[in-house]
Amino acid sequence: MMGDADKADAALIPDFSPVCDEASLRIIRGYTHVNANYELISDNLLDLSHVEYLHPDFARREGFGNFKSEMARDGNTITAYLWKPNSPITAFQRMLWDTTAERADSHVHMRWDPPSLLYLDTGVTECGAPVNAGASFPSAHFLTPETATTSHYFWVLGRNVKRDDAKLHARLVEVGNRIFSTEDKPMIERQQSALGCATDLLAQEPAILPVDKAGLRARRLLKLLIKNEQGALTERSPEPTTCQSDRT
Repeated sequence: MMGDADKADAALIPDFSPVCDEASLRIIRGYTHVNANYELISDNLLDLSHVEYLHPDFARREGFGNFKSEMARDGNTITAYLWKPNSPITAFQRMLWDTTAERADSHVHMRWDPPSLLYLDTGVTECGAPVNAGASFPSAHFLTPETATTSHYFWVLGRNVKRDDAKLHARLVEVGNRIFSTEDKPMIERQQSALGCATDLLAQEPAILPVDKAGLRARRLLKLLIKNEQGALTERSPEPTTCQSDRT
């Protein structure tokens, strides 16, 4: 059910202008249907370590443990920060970025705003160069629950390099769809399959790793916001007795 339109506050809309600037970026838009609860998708996006294991085009030989990571909260915004200084250039970066260097400075920062709006700031520069001097690949990830265990995943990918390369653009459309549909999606759907109709991951008492900090904080904050919205004495509606896993 949609919320009360009279209570909507436009000032609370997160800023996604960096990935909407079609004057300086070439944009790709896509959609993926996911048979999983939307919070599992947020967990995946906020876990910046999963790239090294799930996405070979973006992975680096030295592994996540050699990178610098932080998590910060500003009001209701959670951001996972990751810096990869002086690290080998990935296959994806090599495809987009013309450089003779073998190593570069990279950053990957994922911002989450409730309930499920995420902005990814990622880029690469020559070692020691300022961030704005390199290639930038911002993206937006909008998650909309369909049912308790199915979600609509809308995404936007941008780039500030090789914007007029039609062959490259077609290749990136293929890469974007492959990453979301054949790498992230199956893993997330298997998580939901293991949970069955359950949507409260924390109630399952999962093992929590340091890289889960941002996702864990987002889950706890969202639960609090929902509770406050419904009223301190109002319990959440019970989960439906049927879910996607019952129908497959």
